[in-house]
Amino acid sequence: MNDCEVPEVWREALGALAEGPRQALVVGATDAGKSTFCRWLAEVWGVETWLIDADVGQSQLGPPATIGCGKAGGGRMTTEAAFFVGDVSPVTSAAAGLGAFARAVRAVREAGAARVVIDTTGWVSGADAVALKLAQGNILGSAHVMLIERASELRAFRRAWRGLPDFPLHVLPPAAAARARSPGERRAFRETAFRAALAGAVECELDLREVAVSGVGELETPLPALPPGQLLGLNDARGRLICLGVLLHLEPQAGRLTCLCRPAGADAAEVRVGRIFLQPDGTHSSRISLTQDTDS
Repeated sequence: MNDCEVPEVWREALGALAEGPRQALVVGATDAGKSTFCRWLAEVWGVETWLIDADVGQSQLGPPATIGCGKAGGGRMTTEAAFFVGDVSPVTSAAAGLGAFARAVRAVREAGAARVVIDTTGWVSGADAVALKLAQGNILGSAHVMLIERASELRAFRRAWRGLPDFPLHVLPPAAAARARSPGERRAFRETAFRAALAGAVECELDLREVAVSGVGELETPLPALPPGQLLGLNDARGRLICLGVLLHLEPQAGRLTCLCRPAGADAAEVRVGRIFLQPDGTHSSRISLTQDTDS
């Protein structure tokens, strides 16, 4: 982000961040410029600052339907690790998202992060949205809470954290350059990212007798409702994403799962089954509704 475009009040907030928690939980509605603020803050807050991208629908670190993390520095940021959630909607993936978020927090701490910036989803409407952000705060233990607010759409969040010493509250305006994107633009962004994640994919067979599986219940008769096209997360033994996969065939009795994935996925120690269908061209639909787009 061009430094001249940074609102002066953002720069003034850096002084307040010099004291207290070394973590910043950033909350804002869709298209309020939250991700722009997160990247700017990660760059200027200090050395060894890491960014956790928990915006599963519009991921900047890692593919969609994951929570990624990376270290800031030099104006560039690369994904150091990603953790599979399996959905692009925070509304229908809260439990899975919190599990992935906890693993991401542990990963950046193990990496020696001095400071951590967390980019949350744009879902801010209703009690469940507030509960999700509060749960993320509880996992962190303490954090500066940065509310990027246009008007008064985050008043419920101000009430939830008001006066809590472990969660100093800061309310900031979005950057002037922040603009609303249509659902079509957000979907196109995800499709491009999904296509990139599946580039170079090959057919791969996994032995379910050797690989941990979650997200489908018991892999026994009767056959679980798991049709071809289901999104898969192929993880290493630490639960970190190796690559995404797309289910081709599931044979529970024979202990075989065949999927489309990058060659590295053949070494997966764990398979997590997502909640959406994905095509190699990046088009995707919800397991709940083939037409609903609940990305926030």
